Amino acid sequence: MNRSDALTIRLTGKTDDVPVASFLRVVEETVKALRAVANRDERQPPPRMRWDVIGASKQSPLSLTVAPRSAADHSAAARRLIQGVRGVEQGDVLPPGFSLQALRSLRCAVGVLDDGVESIEFEAGGEKVTATDQFRMNATRIVLRTLRVHRVRTTMRGILDTLTVKGDVPVFFIRDRLRGRNVACRFSRDQLDEVKAALGSRVAVWGQARFSKEDDPTSIKVEDFRILPSMDQTIRLDQMTSVDITNGVDPAEYIRRLRDGE
Repeated sequence: MNRSDALTIRLTGKTDDVPVASFLRVVEETVKALRAVANRDERQPPPRMRWDVIGASKQSPLSLTVAPRSAADHSAAARRLIQGVRGVEQGDVLPPGFSLQALRSLRCAVGVLDDGVESIEFEAGGEKVTATDQFRMNATRIVLRTLRVHRVRTTMRGILDTLTVKGDVPVFFIRDRLRGRNVACRFSRDQLDEVKAALGSRVAVWGQARFSKEDDPTSIKVEDFRILPSMDQTIRLDQMTSVDITNGVDPAEYIRRLRDGE
């Protein structure tokens, strides 16, 4: 399915297979980056736009195509992401219209080049770009130059698995099972009942986050949070309905017709 607002992600494994954790990490961080580049005001939470899977291929390279459910305000997000990746590949300057939040997410996604992935390619609107180690190095330089500002508004996702009180401040922790990190989330007592109801659930937390010198999030002051579907409820590639590109024609007959020019 060809849509100008769609983004295709292609992963090539170092072997014939792509690790599941690496695939999930790239998809999650790429969607976070798409939301970030669609956000016109970084002081506000990214728009809660829904990105749907509209195509997939389990052949090498493994590919997934996503598109916004509502294209009204987000039709340019995929193209801006492509332009941002290309800009950072070429130099260590943050491209116009490409936020630090989007850069952090894609830098995290490209980290899978150390974890069973040979290459990551993005395509949108007929434009393609490959994110390489050069992107990661340039992104790191950009981020390091901003470390004197240790806080940034962002969204974090994970399992809400601990609730406690530090002094007079209630705190819960979210655990990211893909990267094994725990982030302290300070919240208002007005949200206590809502937080208790979310214990054990996967949540998305928006607010002012603090990052370590290694650019890892350590804490966040909660401004907004919501419960997400569990990972078990998300779409699995082996459960996806096949994309019918032959319009019901037997595949062998379809290939024969293409070969014969029919």
